[in-house]
Amino acid sequence: PGYANGYFWRAEAHRARGLLPQALKDLEKTLSLQPEHALAYLSRGLVRGALGDGKGRIADFKRARKINPNLFNSGALH
Repeated sequence: PGYANGYFWRAEAHRARGLLPQALKDLEKTLSLQPEHALAYLSRGLVRGALGDGKGRIADFKRARKINPNLFNSGALH
């Protein structure tokens, strides 16, 4: 229950299957356990964008970049 990466990877599995509300819930849990998890912000931004929350998407991408300025250049999006 306290393992942030467990929630993150489950969220990624949900996201890959198109289960966006479940992915969002797990990403929220990830970030509550590890507030500086840059990939969780990136993933949550993708989920928020897919759910129509453009402002939330941009905020999450900005937060991810603030935590890890090289994130968008690292191949993490591939």
